[in-house]
Amino acid sequence: MFTFIYSKRKGTAAEKLPDPVSREEKGRWFNELLKVQERISAEIRQSMVGKTYKVLAENKTKDLDGCITGRTEGNMNIDFLGDESLIGNFVKVKVNKVENLNIKGEMIP
Repeated sequence: MFTFIYSKRKGTAAEKLPDPVSREEKGRWFNELLKVQERISAEIRQSMVGKTYKVLAENKTKDLDGCITGRTEGNMNIDFLGDESLIGNFVKVKVNKVENLNIKGEMIP
């Protein structure tokens, strides 16, 4: 989700319009929206467990030795054990678990 709190930009027509919503109220709405999106994202990640995805191996993971981070067609990142030679190739990865924001899986033939 790409969101931001509205603010006027100089040189635009909107700069001259009144803003009936306080910054505090915008902040409350923004935080409420983020909480809902976080819940939805967690549900989506959890629903991936046990499923297999076509993943583009992109990089070595920063925190896990011997692991690669790849991206699904749905733009979800998955970490899995693999060699650097896989980078740039598509592999099949079965999701085993979700840890907070991280999706973990294993490469399958």
